[in-house]
Amino acid sequence: MVIRAVGQPPDGRSLVAGHIQQMLTPGGNHPTLGPVRPEDMRISAGAPVYTLVDRELDHRVTLAEFEICSWRYLLFDNDCNVWEAALGPLEDRKMAFLGVCRSPLAPVAVEALRFAEQLPDVTCKDYELRFLDLPAVHFRALWLYLPDDNLVIPLDGNRPRDFHIHSISTGPVRRHIQT
Repeated sequence: MVIRAVGQPPDGRSLVAGHIQQMLTPGGNHPTLGPVRPEDMRISAGAPVYTLVDRELDHRVTLAEFEICSWRYLLFDNDCNVWEAALGPLEDRKMAFLGVCRSPLAPVAVEALRFAEQLPDVTCKDYELRFLDLPAVHFRALWLYLPDDNLVIPLDGNRPRDFHIHSISTGPVRRHIQT
């Protein structure tokens, strides 16, 4: 079985690629991306980023209450550098390029995905890839979603051997988030 990227924005990857192309002038050294050539850049499938909208994270909040706020794409070059790019929703189901950054959590997300692919549950079920962002409590996680099973892997600077998994089928999220 696999971890799937589901319901991606139409032309999301090409929108990110177009902006990256504009940012990387030939022979230039972009402040965020550094000296990388556009032809050396690979772009992952997009994954939705969920957060709480107009609600505090209290003891009653469940995963069902989180909403999509953006789409995250991981960018890779030939030297194994990793960046994040984001798209956000506009009216009429169009998307806007929000930016690109070299987040310390981007390579951790890649390692968490590799770790997750080896989990027994993931090898026998098709999970949907999501990210969970709660800026107010400084929490980001990889979220593997099924209607009856959710695996949340915090991305709080962990090294692969330190990843811990929260299986959240129903019930409040707060007890799984350490701030």
